[in-house]
Amino acid sequence: MMTTMWTYQYFQNHETNRIIYLRFGLIILSAILLIITLIAYLRQRNNSKNRELLIIFILSTLLFVTVQTGHWQETRTGFNNSNQVVRFMQSVAKAQHTTPGKIATNQQNLSSGMIVKVGTNFYSVKFNNDASISSYELTKTALINSKISYDPK
Repeated sequence: MMTTMWTYQYFQNHETNRIIYLRFGLIILSAILLIITLIAYLRQRNNSKNRELLIIFILSTLLFVTVQTGHWQETRTGFNNSNQVVRFMQSVAKAQHTTPGKIATNQQNLSSGMIVKVGTNFYSVKFNNDASISSYELTKTALINSKISYDPK
């Protein structure tokens, strides 16, 4: 069994997401086609082809907006988690007198019991109980399984 760890660089890169831009592009394209079809329909109200195209573009735009709203909420939560982990890793790096690039963690969000690798040392993390997670305690620990893979994403 291999332990997966995520590096500081992973959390830095995780904040950019090209798929978001693609989805917004589809919404904009669909909205433009909707406007063009609406203008064509208003010019020729008797043309059933324009009315059917208008209905199709209204439904597709609504579908894209609905899907994007759900994904945006998930992405926003991921961004918040990544930002918290980045701030935590920066704090650990400062306290351990090292650079954030030499730090990795076994979880993608902050929680007590997570393992942090600083250089060649491993630490178990205990956070305080308040909602803002304003303090933490590092306790040196050892891994039972020393096989570690780093997430390349």
